[in-house]
Amino acid sequence: MKKTNKIPALWIDTDPGIDDGFCLIAAYEMDQFEVVGISSVNGNVDVQQATKNIFYILEQLDWEIPVYEGEAHPLSEEVLERGVHGNTGLGYLDPDQEGIIADPEEISAIDGIYQTAKELGQMDILAIGPLTNIAMALEKYPDLPEYIGEVIIMGGELGKGNVTAFAEFNFYIDPVAVNRVLEAFDCRVLGLNITETMGFTSKDRQWFDDILGKKGEVLRSFLDYVIEYREIDGEILPVHDLYALYAYAYQTAVIYDEKKVKIIEKGEKRGAVETNEKGYTTLFGIEGNFEHFHRFMKEVFLGK
Repeated sequence: MKKTNKIPALWIDTDPGIDDGFCLIAAYEMDQFEVVGISSVNGNVDVQQATKNIFYILEQLDWEIPVYEGEAHPLSEEVLERGVHGNTGLGYLDPDQEGIIADPEEISAIDGIYQTAKELGQMDILAIGPLTNIAMALEKYPDLPEYIGEVIIMGGELGKGNVTAFAEFNFYIDPVAVNRVLEAFDCRVLGLNITETMGFTSKDRQWFDDILGKKGEVLRSFLDYVIEYREIDGEILPVHDLYALYAYAYQTAVIYDEKKVKIIEKGEKRGAVETNEKGYTTLFGIEGNFEHFHRFMKEVFLGK
């Protein structure tokens, strides 16, 4: 059944990850769109842990929404590289200790993405992990782009990387998938060149002191972990995935530059963004407003 209201339908593809966690909590609080499905993907943690982490966050929010387990292995040659989000991906938090049981939908993320998009007629995708699920859905369902408005991607860089000197983590994990997605869909990319300039500071920890209930506990735990282990003191603490969600909701808040690019798939520069006249036309975020994003975070988490 097609949506009858004008609120955009949004699918979130994620590999939680602390900044993914901030993003999911914010998505729950926002009303500019309707989240119609969430899928896990191998990335910061293995896909089974990613699925469990999604369910952990949803339980803290009492948020009931379809969750689909995604791909366990990238299309690219696999590398054993994990994010910096602790053993479980959620910092100090351990879904197993909370007795969380992951109960994803019976069909895969690949089928879920396609079936939901086709049923709705159109939806957007927020991709905040490696792009494996989306590329695999495209491979199985070549008509998928007919039902996707745009894909908002957190990934890549226009300068230096964060997992190697050349590559950002999500693009490094599955560069083959990135190329396939950029070629097939209308994409907006929020890379490290902009996301690393947007986030919390250590002083913002006091924001969360008065938030009651499980949501407050989770937010405090997330920020405490990254403050301790990333050793910031007054500097910007990036929340990359949350910024991608913000850029989706506030489309005019980011200045974009249209580029033709390909992603290097092998070798020392695997995952790097390469300008190429024969590449895929893509919008890259190049400039944003820190104060506006900072206010957005305070409003979405504190309601003020």
